[in-house]
Amino acid sequence: PTLHKPGIMAHRVRILHNPTQKTIRMHYANCNTYNADFDGDEMNCHFPQSDLARAEAQYIARTDLQYIVPTDGTPLRGLIQDHVVGGVKLTKRDTFFFKWEVQQLLFAALASLKGLEIIRSGTNIELVPPALVRPRELWTGKQVITIILNHLRKGSDRDSEKMSNLPGLSTSRKSKTPDTAFGAEQEEHLVLILDGELLRGVLDKAAFGATDFSLVHAVYEAYGPEKAGLLLNMFGRLFTAYIQYFAGHSCRMEDLILTSASDISRRMLVQTSYNIGARAAKAWADSEGGK
Repeated sequence: PTLHKPGIMAHRVRILHNPTQKTIRMHYANCNTYNADFDGDEMNCHFPQSDLARAEAQYIARTDLQYIVPTDGTPLRGLIQDHVVGGVKLTKRDTFFFKWEVQQLLFAALASLKGLEIIRSGTNIELVPPALVRPRELWTGKQVITIILNHLRKGSDRDSEKMSNLPGLSTSRKSKTPDTAFGAEQEEHLVLILDGELLRGVLDKAAFGATDFSLVHAVYEAYGPEKAGLLLNMFGRLFTAYIQYFAGHSCRMEDLILTSASDISRRMLVQTSYNIGARAAKAWADSEGGK
């Protein structure tokens, strides 16, 4: 059901010519806006037939314009699951890359289709100086994010002169990753971005999920809705490429089962609170307030 205004969105169609790919597909960042949860949901597709309808789709209903919900201004679009794993593994402190690996990741993130260009045509992808010089030049995962943020603010061929060479973004917040994951003294749970450079912290759901005051939310407020949509697009491709070709991640049933100590604690809580509601109701009924 369409429960709110963003439940009707306009998408740009890309036709897949492979005969085995005959399904309608969309980026997961839009699913939360549709309240889509893959349990048999049905959707209706409408194709604008007039110039007026196309104008409304472009300037009112376009997906990038539905980043926040009108009721309270909280973000609706974000990345989850595999992308969160990829973001944390990419930006943690001990992640290093050779030059060709950095270039491969940047190509995965910045390469785009016609009409969706992220960088200006004819320009090069500029690297930052390596974090380590000897014995070999190495770049960190944080620097990959820095390079992407730098190219995002430089604009593309579609941008006006006003939206080109934007100032660097500065923001700080706490990530959802606990400080115990990497050691509290390393402060990897405290994200710090200064003038477009990721200096500290890991990027997780608090940075690119559907979360208030996230990095994507800051880009939306500072650079506009299209830049926020491009950043989600870039992060999605970057984290997918990193997980697929460099890091990998596995999860088994044992990781999802409660440990014995936690199960005992759970049983004790249930046992303790089993009759507490009835006892509280009886105590109130026997008191002056219940008579």
